[in-house]
Amino acid sequence: MCTIIANELNYELVDVPSPCSPSTPLQRISVEYEALLKDHEDVKKKLEASKARNKSLSMEMKSLKSQVTVLLDKGKHDDELVDALLVRDLIKEKIIVTSLCDYTPYLHLCNI
Repeated sequence: MCTIIANELNYELVDVPSPCSPSTPLQRISVEYEALLKDHEDVKKKLEASKARNKSLSMEMKSLKSQVTVLLDKGKHDDELVDALLVRDLIKEKIIVTSLCDYTPYLHLCNI
């Protein structure tokens, strides 16, 4: 970047180093270092966000696993209940058929 500097009554152009384009290797390294520090901070923030998300998802997965276990147990108990009700109905039906077979008008219903 060129800057105009007043030198007595004459004006002359003087090159002033720009912060965007460092002129010495030390300045370039310093600028690169600052850029790396900024990148490092950005990556660090992303890592922390990722860790938080991972923790949240792990807790949610643990909760969902316990809910699935509860539902599987409930399904098992429901199946047992349905089986018991079917057996009860079969026993009732057999009792009814047996009692009907005692009467001669309903003898044709008996498969004995």
